Amino acid sequence: AVSSNRLAVIVPSNEFRVPFRNSLKRELAKNAELKHLSIMSALDATKTIHFAKRNKENAFIVVDTIDEMNGLERLVVFGVGLDEKITGDPALANTIRSRIYRAITRAHLVFYLINKRLAGGWFEYIDGFGSSKFDFEAEKDKYVPDAARNTIDSIRVAGKSVHFEAE
Repeated sequence: AVSSNRLAVIVPSNEFRVPFRNSLKRELAKNAELKHLSIMSALDATKTIHFAKRNKENAFIVVDTIDEMNGLERLVVFGVGLDEKITGDPALANTIRSRIYRAITRAHLVFYLINKRLAGGWFEYIDGFGSSKFDFEAEKDKYVPDAARNTIDSIRVAGKSVHFEAE
């Protein structure tokens, strides 16, 4: 179930937001379980105070641009269409990087990035770091299910046997 004011979809611009919002509204209307959801701007959601019990009748999703979400956070955030082709302009590259970073930092708990793969985009650039591409199958073989727990346990054991003396 979606509770009011906990979910945001962040988009890059108003030119992107308007058709995206209209498309999302149509898709929500088609789904019997989701058609009760309304869509609000960040400003309207911020002005809305719900004193009533959270229920289907007052549930909404915030859909707005990254600039309108500055300083605002939600429990779950989707960043949609935030990447852009990087040209030789360093200011544009910084703008794209800033847009993605600001979207990620709007999430309290979970951030999802939804973007098509763009040739020359920021994500292609990031993916190019290192000597080779990420190999999921090779990394999967290195997976240790209890690695974090084992590390913490070994630190605890080591901490019991180590004595610190003040100088």
